[in-house]
Amino acid sequence: DATDATTTTTKKKTNAMTQEEAWCVAARTSDDLGVPGATLILDFVTEDEEVAMLKSAEEDPRWQRLAKRRVLHYGYAFDYGTRDAKAPAGAAMPSYAAALLDRAAALTDVPGVERALRCDQLTVNEYEPGIGLAPHVDTHSAFGGTILAASCGGGAVIEFRLHERDGDGDDDASRRVPSRRAAIYLPPRSLLVMAGEARYRWAHYVPHRKRDAVKRFGGDGGGAATEIARREGKRVSFTFRETRDVAVEGPCACAWPEACDSRMGAAQLLKERARPGAVAAARRAAEAAAAFREVGIVDS
Repeated sequence: DATDATTTTTKKKTNAMTQEEAWCVAARTSDDLGVPGATLILDFVTEDEEVAMLKSAEEDPRWQRLAKRRVLHYGYAFDYGTRDAKAPAGAAMPSYAAALLDRAAALTDVPGVERALRCDQLTVNEYEPGIGLAPHVDTHSAFGGTILAASCGGGAVIEFRLHERDGDGDDDASRRVPSRRAAIYLPPRSLLVMAGEARYRWAHYVPHRKRDAVKRFGGDGGGAATEIARREGKRVSFTFRETRDVAVEGPCACAWPEACDSRMGAAQLLKERARPGAVAAARRAAEAAAAFREVGIVDS
């Protein structure tokens, strides 16, 4: 029995080591991250703002329970089936939003912040330690070119994945294994800005685990230069987006069709897996709106 117990403990330690070795070591800065269009701003949210934001969210009675986390929407409600946000959320943008977006817009050296003041939708996600977010590309047709995500409470690693078609076999299968990976640690009160390639081309996700491998400051990511950061306490993310109306603005015309739902890319596959009937209906409505525009009829 003692031998069995020792063997089990050894297996657990080996599995843990194998998992950690497979992790993508997280950078501390966006320069080290190396994903074009992704910029991390440290200490963007003040301590007082963090307290106020967390209190405001906690006291809101409209929380929605998903499988592993709670979510809250302002401005427009995000639909997890169609991966769009068209219906009013039942609450306007919160009072703290204007100051944060004004401050972001003033960071003129950060790509994409010029669109910060257009953000009219906010999703608040509450993550218990160990809970993450599945890999995804925010729907191109539904949201504008800049996404801003503030982290409050706890920290976590966000990983970016680039899925490129290999030219062989099934297109869907070729997306399952990323050709490139890069991760960055999001400390409390930081702001991650995603624009351009980071927003449109790379999938991003938060791994489901209770600890992360992170570079030490000044390290190169190898050996003793890497440390394990434990996720302690709840992390609450505040994600600001600009909604767009395909019927008015037309389909997305970005430079990355392989990830674009307007051109049957990765974001479209995510929508169809989630709720195929609703996606088909939405596509028919968009096609009808496009036909109306062509003949000069405005559907009111």
